[in-house]
This record gives sequence, C-alpha cells and structure tokens, in this order.
Amino acid sequence: MQEVELGGVAGPFDEKPMSQWRSSPIGVIPKKDGNLSRDKNTLAKSGASSDTRRVPLKAIDSEVDRLIKLSVATNTRGAYELALRSLRQFQEEYQLDTCEQAITRKMTDLKSSDHEHEICRECCHGNMCNNKGCGDDAYRSCDDHFKVGRLKSGVYTISPDDVNTFDVYCDMENGDGGWIVLQRRFNGLVLFNRSFAEYENGFGELYGEFWIGLKKMHILAHSSRKVKFNLQALNGTWLPLEYNSFYISNASQQYTLHVSNHTNGFCAESFEYNNGKVFSTYDRDSRGCAASRFGGFWYNGCTYLNINGHFGLLNDESGVIEHRFYSGYVNFQKTIMMIQ
Repeated sequence: MQEVELGGVAGPFDEKPMSQWRSSPIGVIPKKDGNLSRDKNTLAKSGASSDTRRVPLKAIDSEVDRLIKLSVATNTRGAYELALRSLRQFQEEYQLDTCEQAITRKMTDLKSSDHEHEICRECCHGNMCNNKGCGDDAYRSCDDHFKVGRLKSGVYTISPDDVNTFDVYCDMENGDGGWIVLQRRFNGLVLFNRSFAEYENGFGELYGEFWIGLKKMHILAHSSRKVKFNLQALNGTWLPLEYNSFYISNASQQYTLHVSNHTNGFCAESFEYNNGKVFSTYDRDSRGCAASRFGGFWYNGCTYLNINGHFGLLNDESGVIEHRFYSGYVNFQKTIMMIQ
C-alpha cells in the first residue's frame, strides 16, 4: 500500500470509524479533532503522540478512481477536475506534496488500460493541455462543446457518429452556438484549384485556410443541417448567407448537394442555384465550370457564389465572388462556410 507522511498526525484513514470522517469532495478526509490536528500544542494537550505516522493513499486512490470512472460514464471532465480540486484541498489542509502526482499516476494507469480511448487524451500535470476534455468522443459537434462552456473558437475533437473521431475547427463566437467550419479563406496562401481526390480528402490546416474534405463533410452532413456563409467584402463588411437545410450525398453520388430553406443574406438563389448538382473539379468537370472558375464546387451553369475561386482576382467570375447579373460582382476577402 502506497503511503504519504503526515507529520504529527495520529492514525491512518482506515483506522477511523465513518462517524469521524468529515464531508468533503473526495469523501475521505478525517475530521480535524484533537488527535488529527497538525498543531503540536493541540496534540500535546490531547496527549496524542507527536510521532510521525504514515497515512495510506488507498482511500484517495479509490476515490480518484471513482471520480475518473464517473467522468467516463458521464462523458465530461468535470469529475476529473473535481478529483484534482479535492486532492489540492487535501494537500493544503495536510501539507502533502503528492497531490498532482497522485492523480497523474491514476490517469496514467487508466490511460494504459483497455479504456484508453475513453480517457482524456492529453494531460500535463493534472491539467488539460488543450481544448480536448475527458470523454471528447461523446461530443458530436461543436455545438456540444459550446453547451458545456467552451466558448473560444479553435480546434476541437468531435465524434459525429459511433465510428469516426477527428478534429474540426469550431466557430464559437457567432452568438448562436458552436459551428463546424467546412471551409475558410482569408489570405490566399492555400491553393483551391485542386483535384477531386484532394477535395475529397481535404487540404490546408485547421488554424489556417482549409477545405475539410467531402468525405468528412458527408459524415457531418449526411442528414439535414443548417449551413451558414460568413463573407467579408473588401470594405470589411460581413455579409451572411444562411439556409436551414443542407446535406450532401455519398461518394457514389459524387457528393450531390441538397440545400433549401433560405433564411438570411443575398437571395435564396445564391446557393440554391447549385442544389441537386454533383461536386466538380478540374479533373472531373463535365460542365467546364471548375476549370473556368478556378476551384471545386457544386456547379450548375456555373455558379453565382464562388467561394473556392481565384483568391485576389477582382470583378471576375473566376474570383472569390458572389455574382448577380443585375447587380454585378461582390468581391470577398474572407470566406467561411460552416454547419450546425
């Protein structure tokens, strides 16, 4: 049994009856009566021995085990954080130096077990190294992360179904929950005129410009989702475009687009014009639109909205634009496509 030294404390935990254990988050801290006080004067008055005794960590270990297993069962890291806070409280009251070591050891033991995939993936000194929390495999979307208080945009891990787990960029700062970003452009450093295979698998970096990939897009939106475009014009104005229904078919149907129920921005035809069309790139382009518009998209004949076009090309249908015959071009310097 592993033990820690408590100067001036008489008796191990399991020698005290339950009535002598006070309530605490970890439930294993004995009451501070005369025999358990760290004050030598009090010990002398009570007649208790001031000899150093060793207190086993068995009770702490079992409680940490319970709390961590609870975090797995509830798919939150709250229980893990509770265990850490409890150990720190114990450390402060009884001047221990094994707080973080104890919980880190327990986390290490559990991570090496058969349940590794259920435990926090990244830990450092008892704290999460990044936005990934315990039980991240239970978060189906960015909105799930948002609902538990993760309000900062960034890269999070989600498991949209029982098979797939991967990182996505979550936009948390729109004021209406968390959104999974499918496409983002803002500096033109990533080339978007790419092959079908590249559009299928995705390219770029989640913290930079990127296309998430049609395979992941189908996993995320094989059934109806809301889709939103945030499009920044050259004058800095953000122009929204939103639809309440968006999903895409699988690879055998060349990721056919299904979009409807326009709710905000431009007009419904901006993106609904592309409804029912397969995804095309320069090497799989029956209409010739991918080649002329410099990027992959769901082309009809060809498109009003060209978010994957030639970055920086102004007032041209091949640029990053929204084009209406009656109103001309709207050039964009930043584009974000996301779903919820």
